[in-house]
Amino acid sequence: MKLSKKFTVDPEKSFTQLYLLWFGVVLIVSLSIAVGVTILCHENLSFELDGDGFNNFVQIYKFPLGILAVIIPYIAFIATTHRSVQAKEQIILSRAQNNFSNYFKHLEEFEKFTHNPIFDKLQISDIRKTHELLFPKADIGNYAISSTLIIMIDEALYSLRNLISKFQSGDNDGLDEIIFVDKSFQVFFSLCNIELLRSGRNFNYMGTNYTFVSLKLNDIFSEFVKYSRVLHFLFSFDKNFSPSQVFSEFLNMDIEDVPKIDISTIEQGKVESFNVFINNSK
Repeated sequence: MKLSKKFTVDPEKSFTQLYLLWFGVVLIVSLSIAVGVTILCHENLSFELDGDGFNNFVQIYKFPLGILAVIIPYIAFIATTHRSVQAKEQIILSRAQNNFSNYFKHLEEFEKFTHNPIFDKLQISDIRKTHELLFPKADIGNYAISSTLIIMIDEALYSLRNLISKFQSGDNDGLDEIIFVDKSFQVFFSLCNIELLRSGRNFNYMGTNYTFVSLKLNDIFSEFVKYSRVLHFLFSFDKNFSPSQVFSEFLNMDIEDVPKIDISTIEQGKVESFNVFINNSK
């Protein structure tokens, strides 16, 4: 055991087992005796068992007796400190136990929460892992949804909103953004350990096959809105979660505003923005 550790107030030890207590007591008594012996060696004293003798003793040995009296406040100080440290340790232990109990209660309630028809086209293989990814600080009593995940989905929804504006203005050169948003949702659900059970039409984009509910833009956007609502439902398990403005827009989005364009007629390009998104999510 290191010397510095011996001079700490260990809450797991009883008061009488504290090294610091006995070290201080021995030091004070030794110092008092040393001073008393020094006085005895340098004073011409006579032994008198009367009133004057006791008065002279107290007067001469006033300083070493004063040193010895320091023991009382010293012991009181160590005792108070020991109780405070023990109380603090008890609070920490109680908090850890509460966090442990509340964590598994939160996990249990979250598992029940996911037994909802909204997850029909989703598959959660490991509910504990999904819970850990969505609520990374739950084990320490913080049940807020991951801010990183919220930022990621907001970025995808901003791209989706810009894409709608582009098509509504008559600019049909937006296939890159469609693929970006689709991959963004896939990556997001993958990061949450959630598998998308997709079926529909296959679409080849730059040598890679993608599956959409159909090749009509309004149907694809309808699927994106459904994903947004699933995410909002997941996030709403955090009672303090409040969706951003762009998130709220897509929760109440009217699909009729989206042009009924066949994406196979849109020119293919490069999805540079998605590469940036992937790099930022690592």
